[in-house]
Amino acid sequence: MGEPIRELFYPLALSLIKIWKAFTYVFICVFEKPLKSLMKKEFQEAGIEVNGKAPQDIQIHNEMFYRRFAQDEILGFAEAYMDGWIDIESIDEFFNRIILGGLYKKYFQFPWNKICHYLEYQLFNNQTVKRSFEVGQKHYDLGNTLYESFLDKTMNYSCGYWKNASNLDEAQQNKMDLIAQKLKLKPGMRVLDIGCGWGGLC
Repeated sequence: MGEPIRELFYPLALSLIKIWKAFTYVFICVFEKPLKSLMKKEFQEAGIEVNGKAPQDIQIHNEMFYRRFAQDEILGFAEAYMDGWIDIESIDEFFNRIILGGLYKKYFQFPWNKICHYLEYQLFNNQTVKRSFEVGQKHYDLGNTLYESFLDKTMNYSCGYWKNASNLDEAQQNKMDLIAQKLKLKPGMRVLDIGCGWGGLC
């Protein structure tokens, strides 16, 4: 889709999505009680009890979970888990039963969210030349102070390897050492470091 057409229709599409999400949120709030009953029934049919004692049972600590899950499906579920709204001792068995019971297709992939996702990320190309400079300014032209506040001393991005490590610096050093071992690096070889931060690996 051309840039002029995108500039015209993309804001309109985003506005319609916001209106739709606001409508669905109100709808969910109005019908929250029957929604809870339906979800509990579906869980039971899949062999999962709400606040039950089995490892696969879901423990709900915040009743707002139902609303959040209905609104944002799998993302809402994951964020509720991270926020401590729910707990599941055996999350692998939980999802095994969810998938075998067919609940994943029914409640984790709502069709209206697919439509919204298509309008936001697939119909319109957000990776334009103009927007690439905007991304650079907002995310990278901030100076090093921000990144030094949460990265290790080598300014390494991505995960660390925490086996036998007691702090972030050691975890990143372990990660770089493990990468070098897996690549079977030897003296005299050349390394091209792309997308790893400030070149700490080199």
